[in-house]
Amino acid sequence: PELAFAGALNVMSMTMAGRVRIKDSNTVPCLFSVGLAPSGAGKDFARNLTEDILVQAGLSSRLGPEGVSSAEGFVRAISDNPAILFQLDEAAEMFAEAGDVNSHMRRLGKSMKEAYSRAGSKEWRPNCRADSANNLIVKAPLPSIYATTTPDRFWSSFSAESCEDGLLGRLLIFEQPKYDMTCGRLYKSAQATDSIVSQVKSWHSGVGNLPPEVAVK
Repeated sequence: PELAFAGALNVMSMTMAGRVRIKDSNTVPCLFSVGLAPSGAGKDFARNLTEDILVQAGLSSRLGPEGVSSAEGFVRAISDNPAILFQLDEAAEMFAEAGDVNSHMRRLGKSMKEAYSRAGSKEWRPNCRADSANNLIVKAPLPSIYATTTPDRFWSSFSAESCEDGLLGRLLIFEQPKYDMTCGRLYKSAQATDSIVSQVKSWHSGVGNLPPEVAVK
């Protein structure tokens, strides 16, 4: 149930991204979530159902890569598709490397924090190179992340130092402490219903409270 709720929230937040904003605030419905459950607990069920819903709703273009191998790749994916949902499996290693100063992935943690903080801004300028032609300007970034892994691997991936750098504090964590293996058949048979698909379509096509010139189509 915890991971199903996490998946549902991410579908809702990503679908409404670029459509609504809290009045007099830059707050937008973009979530960076992590689903934690033991091995074999079916952490992929919510992700698969999310994909099914978005494909049926005509929003498959909002689905981003299922893995991130560099900070540059993460930023490029958002630049190409600002209102994007990353669904990342076995993400503990990624978080560990993002907090490791000796890893080539160390810049990813910084980019993720910036992407979270800059969500909903008019422009995000995440890099500065000598060759200015390769500097990215991300228009209206609206990224959402739903990452899954096991509890032990997730918590052990953060060192004492990395716990203080802000990335962990930006993650909305859903943990499923117990799992009834007999429920696996039920989860595997879950499908996107017509009512859910219709609701997602209405969230995406709704007027929202943003002017047409800045609303994401």
